[in-house]
Amino acid sequence: MASEGILRGEGLGMAFKLPTGGELRVLQDLDVCVSPGEVVAITGRSGAGKSTLLHILGGLQAPSEGRVLLQDEDLYSVAQARRARIRSRSFGFVFQAHHLLPGFGALENVLLASRIAGQGRTESEERARELLDRFGLSGRHDHRPTELSGGECQRVALARALINRPSMVFADEPTGNLDLQNAEQVLDSLTAVVRESGGSVLIVTHDPRVTGVADRVIPLG
Repeated sequence: MASEGILRGEGLGMAFKLPTGGELRVLQDLDVCVSPGEVVAITGRSGAGKSTLLHILGGLQAPSEGRVLLQDEDLYSVAQARRARIRSRSFGFVFQAHHLLPGFGALENVLLASRIAGQGRTESEERARELLDRFGLSGRHDHRPTELSGGECQRVALARALINRPSMVFADEPTGNLDLQNAEQVLDSLTAVVRESGGSVLIVTHDPRVTGVADRVIPLG
């Protein structure tokens, strides 16, 4: 295992208890290492544990076995409050569904992540506006999700994931609901902004366009 990895999963295993007894094992003795500036794609058949692995590495779900290290800090040996702070300040998340709040405009949706992380309003708003403009949403800052297209909503979600300059961005099928043009724009924006900042990206995907731009592909199942 490369010690220079920004994020490392060591000996990861995950088993879910079945209502009828026994267990369903989706991951076993898996090692993962993500280096700074690297884009890693996780692929595999449905049920192979791709999203489960992303949730474990992102501090959202404790594994049955193994540990996850962010720059040598074990995510699952610290208090829950500490893990939540790590997620809000060091991680960004993008999912297939954009999960924007319908009562807020694009800018305020992006700023929610900075508020949760305790960032200052002035600097955060400047960065939020810069990200939205870069993603082709200038003039749309006050538009609510119902006033935006699916591709635009996903770009707002991407800006929200990047607002705090995370060291790791986790994306679960981020292009799954998008047409070709919007998928390429979201993918290009995600990889460009994260690489510029020296961060890393871990993407769960079935999309060959994603694996085509990834530095490394981890197949499961």
